[in-house]
Amino acid sequence: MAAPFDPNRGEITGVAVPVVESLRQAINAGGIQSSNAAGQFSFSASGSLAYAPGGIFPPESSRLVWVDRSGNVEPLAGVPAGKYLGPRISPDGERVAVWKFTSGIWIYNVSATTWSRLGSNETADQLPVWTPDGKRLSYSSNDNVHWKLSDSSGPSEPLTTQGGFPSPGVWTPDGQTLAIARGTLEGALDVWLVPLGGEPRPFIESPGAERWPSFSPDGAWLAYGSDETGRNEIYVVPVPGPGSRAQVSTEGGREPAWSRDGRELFYRGPELADGSRSMLVVDVTTRPEFTKSTPRELFRWQGSNVATSTGYDVTPDGQRFVMTADTREVPPPVTELHVVLNWFDELERVAR
Repeated sequence: MAAPFDPNRGEITGVAVPVVESLRQAINAGGIQSSNAAGQFSFSASGSLAYAPGGIFPPESSRLVWVDRSGNVEPLAGVPAGKYLGPRISPDGERVAVWKFTSGIWIYNVSATTWSRLGSNETADQLPVWTPDGKRLSYSSNDNVHWKLSDSSGPSEPLTTQGGFPSPGVWTPDGQTLAIARGTLEGALDVWLVPLGGEPRPFIESPGAERWPSFSPDGAWLAYGSDETGRNEIYVVPVPGPGSRAQVSTEGGREPAWSRDGRELFYRGPELADGSRSMLVVDVTTRPEFTKSTPRELFRWQGSNVATSTGYDVTPDGQRFVMTADTREVPPPVTELHVVLNWFDELERVAR
């Protein structure tokens, strides 16, 4: 678009009109850093225009699916189309809570294949995490952590008030402490512990980004991801500490999740050339000390990622995962730029 402008008066002097059609725009196409809505064009002082064609990239859309350990996929029945992030399975395996982008938190009943919303109109609520007894969901809302009864009765109550908490992590098995990633003044992330009735405190700090905290089922260990070495790797540390940490991943990793029996630790590998990531697993023991096997790949998956929250969950029997599957029809990539010489002549004609 263009409109005539008087620099002396600092005013637009005419009607805005389209001057280039089907311009590619940096939106919906990647992470939040690259989706800045900028038009993909530039022009020289002498009046030549260069731009990428293609129009607006279609918005993300996804569905919820079950994926078994061999990568076989089964859609969740009765789930409407949308954009879903961070699904979490209830402790009894009967419900799945998920953030439906721009629409708040929704709960899926596995047996009844029914769908309900947590609260009435809380669009700011996102990234739910079940308490160990399954009675409540904790979640992020307006940069703090809140919780609410999972049947939507009763009010939402804040668990933090300091801000900087983009998403919950996981509760200790006794339901008394929540691990969470908190933003730092330098723009990184640290792992904090939020005890019920107490003050939040930092637990893991470094110049890098620590995120995706996950307590082992016995509460003795915390798995998390950190990029302090220059790439995300998965580590495990004793709780409450002190003690040395163990590195779990060998070639990069993110989003760790324990099996309910504590014998396996799952995580996703680095992004591959086709945009997918491997789902990896290691066999572990947690007592008397932490040991792990060599990571092995279960399957590869291409789904939505969340910077601070795990984008999948494991069923209580450890045999299936609930994940998001991208349903967007991706247009072909832009492979050429259009160059228009003496474009200012055309611009002066149409925008005057």
